[in-house]
Amino acid sequence: MRVNDLPLMELFEKLQDAGLPLGIGEYQALLRALQAGFGIPDREALARLCCTLWVKSEEEKHIFDKYFDEFIPTSTALDNLDNLDNSPTN
Repeated sequence: MRVNDLPLMELFEKLQDAGLPLGIGEYQALLRALQAGFGIPDREALARLCCTLWVKSEEEKHIFDKYFDEFIPTSTALDNLDNLDNSPTN
């Protein structure tokens, strides 16, 4: 599975809609961290990474947990994230 295959932008936008004060810089920070190899081993590592970058309070953590579970189901296999290039493929 590729990073582009994960609904990360949808999750990000939903968190914005729910009131988290997130800008494009926070999303870009996530992409850079993923490209550097952070958050890749499994779903929990991805959750910790997103939470570290995006969540600033306990209230935001509850919102994050709700939508992360909705957008990144436990059945999502993150073990095979082998292509972290965000450019389009042919």
